[in-house]
Amino acid sequence: MLIRLAHENGREVLEVRDDGAGMRRDAARSYGMGLRIMRHRASLIGATLELRPAEGGGLVVRCVGLESR
Repeated sequence: MLIRLAHENGREVLEVRDDGAGMRRDAARSYGMGLRIMRHRASLIGATLELRPAEGGGLVVRCVGLESR
């Protein structure tokens, strides 16, 4: 697992990568409680939540904040 906090293109980014089994292809659009709560919490701070498969397997979850001024 890799956890990274960075400043990219004027935005703060928190990224979590794992090398596990990942998730179903359609799970990122899922309305399950876990993802719904994560998206809601990101929206409370003006951020977005992005999920995608990691290269070589696993999952990448990125929380991308508002553009810095």
